[in-house]
Order: sequence, then structure tokens, then C-alpha cells
Amino acid sequence: LNSKYSDLLNNKKVVSKTQSFIKKNYRDAVMFLDAIKQRKETMISVMQIIVSNQDSFFNSNKKILNPMILKDIADPLAIDISTVSRICNGKYVQLPWGIFELRSFFSEGVEMKDGRLISNTVLKEDVLEIIKNESPKNPLRDEDITKLLDQRGYQIARRTVSKYREKLNIPNFTVRKRIKALQN
Repeated sequence: LNSKYSDLLNNKKVVSKTQSFIKKNYRDAVMFLDAIKQRKETMISVMQIIVSNQDSFFNSNKKILNPMILKDIADPLAIDISTVSRICNGKYVQLPWGIFELRSFFSEGVEMKDGRLISNTVLKEDVLEIIKNESPKNPLRDEDITKLLDQRGYQIARRTVSKYREKLNIPNFTVRKRIKALQN
């Protein structure tokens, strides 16, 4: 804040109406700056917990995300989930290997047959890989994809595969079959 205003507050020659105006606005400005400082500190704390929870993403070449939800950040900081959501929404972090929205570090977990919990982003990547490698003449149905994922150790239902396929904007079996027939 400009020191001239704090000097005016202590100056006895300033008219009381002017002094009360400066005092009110000075107080508001101090509160505003304190709120910005608090927000910055909270953002740093949130990012520190994201980094510690996503160690396999930040400190390995595989860049695999662990399952993590907003509550995993809110609880250790003793803040509300909605606060974490607002802090992460529309905020980005620049890393040596790219720029990522903070929201991208959150994903629900999918349970494997061996009891491990993995991020649903890994499942989405596997669904995408299976569909990319399917036979052009005979695209896979969601049931077939589910069976292949089952062989890889996933414990999921067909409707889960359908849900993730749709989130990846991949058409269903029938549409993919028509598209591939038109391409040939």
C-alpha cells in the first residue's frame, strides 16, 4: 500500500471526513491483500499435497497418476472440498514435460483383481490402446474390451467400459464398424 495514505491517517491536519474515508478504504485494502496472501498460501499447500500424493507422476518416467480425490487434499489441510475445487479449477502448473491443469491430477480409483487401486486414467489409456489396435474389419464390442481388460487384471463391468469409451469420445462398436467400412 502507498505509504502516503498511512501518513495521512496519522496527520492531524487532515479533515476528519477525509481521514475516515482513508481509514475505511485503507482497512479494505489491507483485508484484500491479506486475502490474496492467504489464497497464495493455500494454493501452495494444495500443490505440495498433490505432488506428495502423485509421487509416481512427478518423480518417475512412467507419469502414472495415483487415485486421488478432492477430499484427499481437503482433509490434511482442514479446508472444505469446495475450496480445493475452486483452487484447482482453471489453474495450471508448468512442468519440464508440459503444462497441466490441476484438475488433471485428480481421478477416481479402479480396483484391480489383486486388490491394488489404480487411477481411472490408466484404465482409459488401456481402453484407448485396445481400440486403436482392434481389427479394422472387426471392431470390438464393449463386452470384448471388458474381457481383454479382465485378462490384464482389471475388475470392471461392461457398463464401466462403455462409460470410459464415451468419455474418450470413442463411438460404439456399430458406428466404428461403419466408419471403418467407409474408410476401406
